[in-house]
Amino acid sequence: MFKHIVTVVAFLVATYVVQSQETTIKLDAPNHMNPVSVGAIIIDGDLPGEKTVLIKTDIMNGYHIYAYVPSGEAYINSELGIDVIKGVELVGEWEKSAPQTYPGKNHLLIYKNESTFKHKIQVGKEVTKGTKIKCWIYYQCCDARICFPPKKKEIELTL
Repeated sequence: MFKHIVTVVAFLVATYVVQSQETTIKLDAPNHMNPVSVGAIIIDGDLPGEKTVLIKTDIMNGYHIYAYVPSGEAYINSELGIDVIKGVELVGEWEKSAPQTYPGKNHLLIYKNESTFKHKIQVGKEVTKGTKIKCWIYYQCCDARICFPPKKKEIELTL
């Protein structure tokens, strides 16, 4: 019986490692000079040519970026994008982490700490393995005292 339990546990651990490797993105630790760390990967879908671009941010404690800024506010909304090439199509809309309200300003929505953003793509048969595409995030990072100029971080991914 002990041998059977060990086998089951080993199977579960191996399954977890395989599943978690799909969404593991190595990010540099954010710091005061670079409070927003960004990384991205492509995850294969269940059907041929079906893939998901996954962008992850790690925002240093005390800092945030904006998910929604109503008109009349001086802050800048974050934007996401994928520069598609011939044979690659965007499918649907971005799936985004749930934002939080900014303390004292319930009309502002922000991302803090870790956030993920997913967008499905369809890759045609004419696109060769190893082809590169770019994804990006454009954001303004602020803390309680100062806002940095907006920044665009691009990541090149291999299909």
